[in-house]
Amino acid sequence: MPDFVFIKDKNLSYTAPPYNPPVRYLESGDVFNEFDKTNNIYDSVRKLFIKMGLDSENIGTAKWNPFRGLIKDNYKIVIKPNMVLEESGKNVGKKCTTTQADIIRPILDYIYLLKISERINVEVRICDVPIQG
Repeated sequence: MPDFVFIKDKNLSYTAPPYNPPVRYLESGDVFNEFDKTNNIYDSVRKLFIKMGLDSENIGTAKWNPFRGLIKDNYKIVIKPNMVLEESGKNVGKKCTTTQADIIRPILDYIYLLKISERINVEVRICDVPIQG
């Protein structure tokens, strides 16, 4: 896997629920019919999957899915979005560490697309533990 350098893009901003994709992507076909042109996070997550070379032989086709070959029938998937507060004393309420839902949405969408395209049974759980102190 290639090395990555992550640079914060000042043009990115979080969007409002339900975090719809900004456009109809070739690989999503007609599955999603509501779009949010302001959702640049969704597109960034998608581009990251492509840059990582996930399902590289199908990039640019309707068959592409970053989880093809990684997720199989009857898998149980846990997404741990890091919903933990890292704060104490005077910092309470100021330094929360969480993964935004608009980053989780494309992950769930691609799992769903793989589930329907491959006709596989997949169980997804989003869970975390709010450890404090």
